[in-house]
Amino acid sequence: MSNRAPSMNTVHPSVDPRGGIYPAEIDRIKNKIKLGDRISVTTMKGYVNINPDSTKPGIAHRRGTVIAKHKHLIVLEYPGGLTEAFRWAEIAGKAAGRRTSIC
Repeated sequence: MSNRAPSMNTVHPSVDPRGGIYPAEIDRIKNKIKLGDRISVTTMKGYVNINPDSTKPGIAHRRGTVIAKHKHLIVLEYPGGLTEAFRWAEIAGKAAGRRTSIC
């Protein structure tokens, strides 16, 4: 008999239906995204809220180019040279919620 907890022996699906993200899903996204790929993200960086009565001020959907991949982070460069880093879990969460976010 194994000393491991029962959950250690369970094969998890790629995405948790309750909204969680399994490490296998993060690994799949890490392997899928390559340097030079363009991906869409939701960000608050480099955005000016023109509409003062907006319900989500400062949030923009932007498309950036992958310029660096690290163990826990991915770095994107937007047109104009602005860069931003995201955690892999953030990117995987966006991909799980909306499969078209990674192009």
